[in-house]
Amino acid sequence: MIIRRVRMQPFGGVSDSEVTFDAGLNVVLGANEAGKSTTFYAIQNALVTPTKLKKKDFEREISRFIPVGGDTARVEIELLCAAKHFILKKTWGQKPSADLTMPDKAVVTDEATISAALSDLLPAAEGTIKSVLMTYQSGLERTLADIAADTGTVHAMSDILRKAVQETDGISVDNFRQNIDEMERSYFNRWDDIKLGPDDPRRGITNPFRKDAGYILQAFYEKEGLKQRMNEINGVEEALDALNTRLAAIAKVISDSQAFVTAHTKAAGDAGQRKLLDLELGSIDIKIKELKTANQRWPVLRSDSERLTKELPKVKARKVELVAEEAEAEMMEKSKELRSKYTRTEAKKFAVDAAKKVCEEVRPLTADDLQTIRSVSARIDTLKAGIAAGKLLVRIEAQRELSMKVKADLEEESEQTIHVGEIFDCHAGGLIRLDHDDWRIIMSSGEGNFEDIQESYESARVELSALFERHGVISIQEAMLINTEYESRQKNVETAEHALRLELDGVTYDELENSAKSLEQFKETRSIATIVAELVESKITLENMEEQLTGVEDELARLSKDYVSEDDIFLRLGGLVSKRKEFEIEIKELAPLPAGFDSLESFLDVFAKAQKTHQEKRDEKGELEVQRAELTGKLPDESSEEVKQQYEDAELRFAKIRKKGLATRRIHELTKLLLSGDDSKIYAGLAQDIENYISSVTASKYGKVSMGAGLPCSFVRDDGKTIDCDRLSHGTKDVLGVAVRLAMANRFLGGADGFVIMDDPLVNLDPDRQLKAAALLRVYAENRQVIIFTCHPAHAEILGGNLLLL
Repeated sequence: MIIRRVRMQPFGGVSDSEVTFDAGLNVVLGANEAGKSTTFYAIQNALVTPTKLKKKDFEREISRFIPVGGDTARVEIELLCAAKHFILKKTWGQKPSADLTMPDKAVVTDEATISAALSDLLPAAEGTIKSVLMTYQSGLERTLADIAADTGTVHAMSDILRKAVQETDGISVDNFRQNIDEMERSYFNRWDDIKLGPDDPRRGITNPFRKDAGYILQAFYEKEGLKQRMNEINGVEEALDALNTRLAAIAKVISDSQAFVTAHTKAAGDAGQRKLLDLELGSIDIKIKELKTANQRWPVLRSDSERLTKELPKVKARKVELVAEEAEAEMMEKSKELRSKYTRTEAKKFAVDAAKKVCEEVRPLTADDLQTIRSVSARIDTLKAGIAAGKLLVRIEAQRELSMKVKADLEEESEQTIHVGEIFDCHAGGLIRLDHDDWRIIMSSGEGNFEDIQESYESARVELSALFERHGVISIQEAMLINTEYESRQKNVETAEHALRLELDGVTYDELENSAKSLEQFKETRSIATIVAELVESKITLENMEEQLTGVEDELARLSKDYVSEDDIFLRLGGLVSKRKEFEIEIKELAPLPAGFDSLESFLDVFAKAQKTHQEKRDEKGELEVQRAELTGKLPDESSEEVKQQYEDAELRFAKIRKKGLATRRIHELTKLLLSGDDSKIYAGLAQDIENYISSVTASKYGKVSMGAGLPCSFVRDDGKTIDCDRLSHGTKDVLGVAVRLAMANRFLGGADGFVIMDDPLVNLDPDRQLKAAALLRVYAENRQVIIFTCHPAHAEILGGNLLLL
């Protein structure tokens, strides 16, 4: 079957366009946006896409081809099979429809019937047409990935190839293998038979797999669910047993505590009265003790008050004397320190005056003065050096006697006479001047203005002479000696003045001198330390006595306030003793403590605990009875024995299903073993075609191919190195894509007519490979219909064939 014609009316960006194809090689040439891609997808959708689609499938496959502003896409395609014409029309959109005109002009409109008829006409299934027979440009490089993803195409190719080398009686080996795989997976999916549990430890019975669980895992979940239920029921029953045991124990405690409380209620009441009376007796005893203490303390406090009142004035007077003595001693110490400081300062003042006097004996020549002299002298030397750096020579040969004045550089002018025949040479650095009565000759070095230099030189000499005269020196060396002596003596003055300032510490010498001369003469005193120690002791003694007197007077005031007088204390004591006797009589009339108790407190404590225990246990009993009712309500209709039997049955089912699964796994492994033979013969023809195609296009750079799962997995380069397919360059991957699709198309089409459609297979190839690939496609098109879309005129030119312009 080949494609004779396709019409788009409308489809994508094409409103109405028709393209007619021949057998053999057809090259569709058009610029970008001319409709090449639209024509490609129009053919593909007409052959494999139903018209009635779900919304999601419509959005994915067709919506982009609905024209803007419209609601319909329509394609008509004419197919030629064994010299018979079939016309297929499909419409997608608001009113989807399909009809197939048969060679006898009969029209079929039922899409299921149309689909069955197309299955007989088309050379391969939908996946194969998309992944092998029709290749869009971007799909060449990912040829292997696209074909591998389409398992139907891979299995179909495998079955076609096996028929040549194996006898399978019409059974698809790959489908059989797939069914066995699926059967093994249906038992073991999500099951880990080594750990005997889910393959994800987090997905146990509390978080089971809701989907994809195999038969074994489902039986495992059923078994574990019943086990969990059985454990829950056992837990409820055990909890009920424990509650009944606790209720029985609590009932006994309630009974015992009730009997104790009933038997000792009166004793407890009397014990309470006894406790109150004991408290009253204790209070009376405390008050009697307080009265006795007050009676003893009153005369003692009165005596202490009188003694402290007499002694305090003496201690205060001694404190005043010590304070005065301390002040006098401090003044004496200050006087001694001031006189000592004045003596030290006077010596340092004398040293300053002496240093200044010595400094005044030398001429003042400072460092700045010396620097000025050096600077002027250096300027003179620089001017001399600048002139001396030049090289001037004047030679005079006298023809007759000459008399002239000569001046060289900065030297003084001199008289010079040259006799007949004599030669006179004059050397200078920057200037030579010869003065004769009849002429003057001036020769200079030409570097700088000599007159300016001479003027600067004379100015510097005058300045240096004036400096020497001002400071009374005749040379720089003498100036340096005077400066050194002056600086040394000036330093001594500064050192003496610094020492004096440190000693004065912020006051002037005159202020210190006046303070020292104004000091009075003080008599000798004891040391300040001795005086201070005695003064501190005196202050402590005074404070203690005052504090003691205050305490005594306060306590006397309290006693006077509480008891008025000592006689009042005696009266109160008598009344309390009488009242105490009355309480003792009343206590004797109360019921005695029950046997076994040695104190009132221990009995009352036990009685109170018994009452509390009785009430708490009654409350606890009520709560436990509520819990028992709730647990009883949780018990299922089935007993734990019945659920246990269900669990044991589930265990048996799990074991049987697992055993069946293991048997299925053994069959699966045996099948793999039986089918694991060398498939190289099966794929040899396909591999040979791929090798021939890619070798011719790459100039034998790639000649051998390794097959894996029915597809190439690596190539052997002409240098012997094996290259995995995914590591090939983009251009080589495109070459591989062309070779694989042509080779597989050969196997699918067999001896029947068929078509191969490609979108610009040459675009990523270098010029040499383009020529070789074009030649390969021309040869291939001698027996098959080949339709190639391109936007490159150069590609169309080297391809040749039937040229169709868009």
